[in-house]
Parts: sequence; structure tokens; C-alpha cells
Amino acid sequence: MSRRAMTADGDIGMMKRGSIAIVLLVLFGLPAGHAQKSAPPPLTVQFSENAITAANVSPGATVVLFGIARVGVGRPVAIQVKRWVEMVSDDDRDGAVRVEFPAGVPAQGIWAVVDMSSGAYAVVPTPGYDPPRIAFSSDLLKNDNAGQIRKVAWPLSEMELLVVRPGDGVWRLYAAKFGSFDDDRQNPAALRIDVDKLLPVGNSPARIGHIRNGDLIVIIDPDWMRYGVVEVGK
Repeated sequence: MSRRAMTADGDIGMMKRGSIAIVLLVLFGLPAGHAQKSAPPPLTVQFSENAITAANVSPGATVVLFGIARVGVGRPVAIQVKRWVEMVSDDDRDGAVRVEFPAGVPAQGIWAVVDMSSGAYAVVPTPGYDPPRIAFSSDLLKNDNAGQIRKVAWPLSEMELLVVRPGDGVWRLYAAKFGSFDDDRQNPAALRIDVDKLLPVGNSPARIGHIRNGDLIVIIDPDWMRYGVVEVGK
């Protein structure tokens, strides 16, 4: 486990033989070389006191862990929002990666885990914590004049945004209403950003350009700890 601190009469006989062949294929299945690949098992996330483990990972894949949590710090205790973005590789190819939290896994956290090879993902809160999940659909993605998806709108005052393009890159951004990344300051009811402002994670390309089918978008509201997920094109 690796750790770390996405006819003519003349053709009738041939047609009959072809029909028989099709029936045989249906009855007995395609040859091994033409069999359809079964879907990979779903990604699972396991929690312990000091670690989060992703299982059923593609052997050797890189996994991104993105988390937002409310934690108490200091005396008297003050609540702060903390964020994590970790890229962990399954170097030993055992299908699992582990991210350790020396101070303990936060009790009030929302976590997105994505397999960069298969695109399998899970977005889950810390066990025992039940934050609301908001319906986030492709209706909140806005096209530019060229028909490309360039804007993400969210009817809240803050967003922690993660975009994962399996096999290509990971980008993230924190934005607040009326802040420097708000692309629609005239509308007090929604926060909208240009995805080209997203920041790359790790060795991802510097710019995402625009949203594509297959991209996974995760949005977390760090103020009220609400979240939404959409897999573009599905």
C-alpha cells in the first residue's frame, strides 16, 4: 500500500451461416480476445483515526485526495476551515493508497478521492458527519460564444472547486462572492468563476482551458459545509 505525511439470392446461404454464427456468439459468448471488459470495481474509502485509505485503485495509478474540514484550534477553541490536496501514487501496485493525518482525521470533513487512471471516484463525509449534498447539475456550467464550457456558477457565497480530468490533470480554486475570482459581481445571488483561473495541482498543465465531457467537478461550500458533484456529460 502506497502512503503519503475518467440481398441477392446468391447470398442467402452466407446470410444463414452468418445468422447461425451470431446465435452461437450470443449463446456461448464472444471469444476471449473480443470479450467486453468488465467495469472496474467501485472505489472505496476507508477511515481510521489517523488515516484515509482508498481501495480498488487501478494498480500503479495516481490518486487525488481533496478534502475540506472544520477543525478546532487553540484555547479557547476557534473553528477554522482547513483544506487538503494530495496526489498519491500506488507505487507498490497493490490497489490501495493511504493518506495519514498525524493530528487525526477531522470529524467534520468532506473528502473527494479520484483514481486518475480509471476515473473512478468517491465523495464522502467523515463517518458520523452528515453535511447536506446539494444537487449540482450541468445546468450550472455556462458556455462561451464558441460553445465551450468556461464558467461554473454556484448559488452560494463561497466555493472550494476541484476539477479532475482523468489521465490529464487536476485543478482547484477557492473563490468568494465579490472577490477577485467572482466573474459576475453584478449578481448578488450567485458566484461565478472562469475555469481558466483554476490553479494546477502537481504536474498538471498550467491552464485547463475549458470544461470537457468526462471531467469531474466537485464543489464544497466551506462556510456551511455543503457539497455537490457532477461528472460532465453523464
